[in-house]
Amino acid sequence: MKILITGCYGLIGSKLTNLLKLNGHDVVGIDIGRNYLKFSKPSLSSELVYKYDNYRKDLIGDTKVFAIDVKNGFEILDCLKNEMPDIVIHLAALPLANLSFAVSQEAYTSIFGSTFNLMESIRILGSKTKLLFASSSMVYGNFLGKEAYETDTPSPISNYGAAKLAGEVLIRGFSLSHEISSIIIRPSAVYGPGDQNGRVLQKFIGAAFNNETALVSGKDLVLDFTYIDDICQGFIKASEKLYNERKHIFEIINCTSGNPVSLAYAIDKIKVVFPKLNVKYKDKDKRVPNRGGLNLDKAKKLLNFTPTYSFEKGLEKYINIERELRRNV
Repeated sequence: MKILITGCYGLIGSKLTNLLKLNGHDVVGIDIGRNYLKFSKPSLSSELVYKYDNYRKDLIGDTKVFAIDVKNGFEILDCLKNEMPDIVIHLAALPLANLSFAVSQEAYTSIFGSTFNLMESIRILGSKTKLLFASSSMVYGNFLGKEAYETDTPSPISNYGAAKLAGEVLIRGFSLSHEISSIIIRPSAVYGPGDQNGRVLQKFIGAAFNNETALVSGKDLVLDFTYIDDICQGFIKASEKLYNERKHIFEIINCTSGNPVSLAYAIDKIKVVFPKLNVKYKDKDKRVPNRGGLNLDKAKKLLNFTPTYSFEKGLEKYINIERELRRNV
C-alpha cells in the first residue's frame, strides 16, 4: 500500500509510520511540527523536548514529509494529486481535548476543516484513495454504561468531542454520496513514549521522575488507556481492511485496550515503581465526561483486532523507555 499520514510527527503518527514501513508499505507524511506549543505552556526542559523530538524523528527515519498545514485546502489537493496514495490516515488535529476549551476555533479548523479538505480533494480528483480517520471516544460524551458501543448515540459535552463528531458526520456524507470508502476509528486515552503533549499518564509519570506532585482530577474517573503499539496495530489492520475491500465501505470502529482502569488505580501502579510519588486529588472538571471502556466486538470481528498490552504491561514498557530517554537529562 501507499499510505499518506497526516500528523506523522505526532505520538501516534511517528510510531505508525515506523510500523507501516517495517511491514513493507510505502509511506509519506504531512506535518508542520510541534505547533501545539503555542496553545499550551511547555512544562518540559529543552533537553527533554530535544530527546523526544529525536525519538520521533528516528521512528520516521527517511520518510518523505511535506510541510503542509492540513487547514490549507489548495496544498492538500496538490499533495494528493502528486502522491495519489491508496490510503490517507488522518491523524493531524489539535492534540488535546483540554486545549479545545481555550482555542475552540483551532479545534474546529484543525479537525473539521482539515477533514473537509481531504475529502473534497479526494472527490475533486475522482481518485480511489480511501480515508482512515482518527476520531475520539470523546464523541460519546457521558458513557451510558460501563462500555460504549458504536451504536450508542453520540452526545459530546466538549468542543473537542463535538469537532470530532462533526468530522465523522462529514466523512459519512462524503463517503455515501461519492463512494469514498472510509473507516472511522475511535481511540481512547492513548499513551506511550515520546509523548510531550501533556496527556494524563505523561503528566503522572513526569511528576514521578521529577519528584513533583501528581495532580489527579477525579480519582474515580475510569479511562480505557491504550498503549501506542495497540492503537497503531488497529490503524494498520483498518488500513488493510480498506485496501483489500473491493466494494464501497463505511464503518465506525472502537479501537482501545478494552481494559479500563480508574485514575486512582493508575496512580497506584505508578507508585509501585515510584513509591515516593506525592499525589494530590481534586474534583473532576465538569467539562470532562464520565467514561469507561469501549466495546471491542466490532473491531475483533471486522479487523481481527486483539489488543496485546494490558495496562500494567504498557505502563511498564512506557516507564522503561522513558527512563532511557531521560538518562543524562
